[in-house]
Amino acid sequence: MDYHPHVHLVVPGGALNPLRRQWKTLRGKYLFNEQALAQVFRARVLAAIREAGLALPNAVPSTWIAPCTHAGRGLPALKYLSRYLYRGGYWRATDYRRGRRTGHLPLPGQQDRR
Repeated sequence: MDYHPHVHLVVPGGALNPLRRQWKTLRGKYLFNEQALAQVFRARVLAAIREAGLALPNAVPSTWIAPCTHAGRGLPALKYLSRYLYRGGYWRATDYRRGRRTGHLPLPGQQDRR
């Protein structure tokens, strides 16, 4: 469970209309359907990996998950995002092998950044 590569993206709730030079705001909470987003993202990532000539393990999952979380607007969005951005190089973990101790572990490559 330690190694599970993933990406966090922040997507604005709208787009700029270049002809009108106007911001078009999203009507609902989400821009994309989660399953469709996951399928397209998986296809593009795997295509880029193959195009780069990199080897893929045989156990690449056939289904990827792309949860979309509405972070709110203004201050609620800032509070939500700050949990992931502040001290992002540390991971809160429970070590079940050592008596269920809970603590913060530096992520690989992050040890020297503090």
